[in-house]
Amino acid sequence: MGRFVGRDPAGYMLDYSLYNYTWNRVCRASDPFGLYSFDVDDENCTVTLNFKLQFFFDDGVDANGNPLKWTEAEKTAYAETAESLIESTWGGGWKIVPGKQNYQSGSTIEWIYGDWFGVGVECLGPVVVPAYTACPCQSGYVTKVNITSVIGGSNPTDDVEAKVVKIPQGDWKRSYAGTSTASLDSEDVRERTMDNGMVQVPIVHEFGHMIGLHHPCHNKPNNPNCVDSSGAVDEYLDPNTGKPSSSVMGSGMSTSADLMEQWREAVNDEHSECGPFSIERVK
Repeated sequence: MGRFVGRDPAGYMLDYSLYNYTWNRVCRASDPFGLYSFDVDDENCTVTLNFKLQFFFDDGVDANGNPLKWTEAEKTAYAETAESLIESTWGGGWKIVPGKQNYQSGSTIEWIYGDWFGVGVECLGPVVVPAYTACPCQSGYVTKVNITSVIGGSNPTDDVEAKVVKIPQGDWKRSYAGTSTASLDSEDVRERTMDNGMVQVPIVHEFGHMIGLHHPCHNKPNNPNCVDSSGAVDEYLDPNTGKPSSSVMGSGMSTSADLMEQWREAVNDEHSECGPFSIERVK
């Protein structure tokens, strides 16, 4: 029926209706804990993803079994660095552009008068005249990200729960993230050289998984460009070239139009009368 039957845990973040769950896209989107929302700003021409991220910091050990403990200053610095990296990588590089300059917002009735066969002014009848309204932000809505991080807390279901273990500086540990939990390490806010030679900051890659995005070759087992030299599927390859993907969801740091689809949908849901909307790079 296009509506979620339970109350949206995000409260009034999306709309005054508590049942307006995931912008009424219940077949295409899920946000079980009310973790994020989009703000479409017609005045400043921005569309901002507001995201809540909760960090839990776990102490670790080094190769010799010696304890590695977080200080409060290190926890704060990690959270602030993660915010900055995610916002700068995912925000500002693209814009959502309306397909129309104006739309019909109503109509008026006007009466037409004229000289009927030279016998005097007569009313010739009513005419319906359409009224048009200009679409806002015709040059496009710049995509933005606003991260709010919390350290610890007693109610982890309010946010993506990210556990961060402390490891030796320069060490490597495979991280992962989903739309409700994440397993990270203290090195994930630093540049890391991948096996293919590309450089990536892991936290910005894992953020993509937090909003439901996948690797470039995810679920493409029949695409020959997604198979490496050993015959195994490599999700980090570019499905169009077969080479290591420079996408932030691959092995690099670049964003692309297909990754901005949620921002486009948010603007379209707010101003569908000005669609279809396109995704263009900010020049």
